[in-house]
Formats: sequence, C-alpha cells, structure tokens
Amino acid sequence: MWEKAELWSHLFTTSNRSIGGYRFYTTHAPASDVLRARLTAAFQAGTLYQPYSGPKLCGGYHPDYCFEWRSPRGVFYALICTGCHEVILIGDGTEVHCDLRDAPGDALERLLNELNPPNA
Repeated sequence: MWEKAELWSHLFTTSNRSIGGYRFYTTHAPASDVLRARLTAAFQAGTLYQPYSGPKLCGGYHPDYCFEWRSPRGVFYALICTGCHEVILIGDGTEVHCDLRDAPGDALERLLNELNPPNA
C-alpha cells in the first residue's frame, strides 16, 4: 500500500506468480528434508486451525509465505500471514480461510524462523 513503486518494480523485474490472487516469488527457500517434514506435520495438525474470526486491524490479510505440496490428488497450498496469524488453504477445488491457534501458531512461526532466520 505504501510502497507502490517498489511493488510494481518487483512485479516486473523478478520471477513471480499468482496463487490465490496473491503474488509470490518463484524461487524456493532452501529447507532440509527434516524441516520440510516438520512443516508438513505442523500443517497437517488439526490443532493448528480455528474458524476465521474476520479481518484483523493490521491492514488486511497479506500472506508472507506460500507452501506447496504435490500429491496424486493435485497441488495444495497454504498461504500464511504471520502478522494476522491467518492461513488460506487451497486445493482440491476448495479454499478455506482460517485463523491459527495461539500455541500451535507460535510453534509454526518458530519453524518459519528456521526457514528464514530473523537476523539473516
């Protein structure tokens, strides 16, 4: 919203694509097999999710991460907003918007920090 020139520059000068109506870089963040397995397990845990409570006061949903899984049933995505603590799950012709529960959401954020350390 505040850096429109930078946004347009990134859209036209970097490799990116749209998923669920949101733009993401096409480069993948490197993750070990162990970390990928831990992230997958975190996303599969039903305790991570709770019903969507509506828009937050942080300026609206804006995903920071997009995770992609491929299976014989198709491609599935989890679009995570760490500021709002929300996730949109997309796949199998369905899109679900959820809030993240506090403790499991904090655990997920620690895993995300392993992927992209805050001081890196």
